[in-house]
This record gives sequence, structure tokens and C-alpha cells, in this order.
Amino acid sequence: MPMTVKPVRKEKLILEGGKFCLDIAKLVFGGVFLASIMQQGINVWYLLIMGFGVASLFSLIGLILINKLH
Repeated sequence: MPMTVKPVRKEKLILEGGKFCLDIAKLVFGGVFLASIMQQGINVWYLLIMGFGVASLFSLIGLILINKLH
């Protein structure tokens, strides 16, 4: 008997993609915070600027994807 796969709706994929981007942004933000506390010879200003830039980018993409459905 062949296995049937339920079709996934496009809206569901977009919503999950948005949630995934927001989760990545949270992880990057936490990683930047922990790395700045440890002070392992890393340029802190470069770390903060790049980390917050990447976290902001993923947050923006996630919010765009989620709001695209509404």
C-alpha cells in the first residue's frame, strides 16, 4: 500500500519560516551577549555591531514573513 503525504499549505510554510527566523535571531542575540561577557580577545564593538546587525536582519525577515499572511 503506497504511503500518502498530506499537502502542506503555502501559508503554513511561510509562517514556520518566519518563526524559524525569529528563533535564529534570539539565538544570535544570546550568543552575542555571552561572547561579550567572556571577553576572549574579541573586539567587543565589532562583535556587538555584527551580532546586533545579524539579529536585526533575521528579526526583520521573520516579521515580514509572518505579517505577509495578515
